[in-house]
Amino acid sequence: MKWMLIIAGVLTILVIGVGGYAFMLPPTVTSNREATIAAPTDRIFALVTDVAGQSKWRRDIGQVTVTADGATWTERTKDGQSIHFTLVRKDPNSVFEITYQSSLGFSGHWIGEFTARDANTTVFRIKETTTTPSVIGRLLGRVFAPPGSHIDLYVEDLERALRAPS
Repeated sequence: MKWMLIIAGVLTILVIGVGGYAFMLPPTVTSNREATIAAPTDRIFALVTDVAGQSKWRRDIGQVTVTADGATWTERTKDGQSIHFTLVRKDPNSVFEITYQSSLGFSGHWIGEFTARDANTTVFRIKETTTTPSVIGRLLGRVFAPPGSHIDLYVEDLERALRAPS
């Protein structure tokens, strides 16, 4: 009986601790990344902004459905999540800015900036701000998809696609 009370007490403290931690997590987080990529700016920009073709080079995307005007699209991830995107700004070879809303309840803003260092080198900067209203969603997000992890995967896939024969 004594051991059962000790185990119950430890589990209660653990649940309260994890719950307290989850409530302290901010609902909105911003991640920034910068990558210097050995490819011309126009080639990188074309690949990033070809949203219909992203399922060909991104390992986490299963399907992309684009509206006729190209201003909105939906990505279905390989694990079944649906994310709806809206184009905010597209300045050729310079800026690509979007907002998104996930079927899992989080939403965000993503901006990619492209700067030519020389004819064959581009500095690609990404800033992503994600808001997760649900306390449980924030906790699960921090454990299974820490802030910036999707940007890192995106840049890895982008660099791999650029190295592939055309």
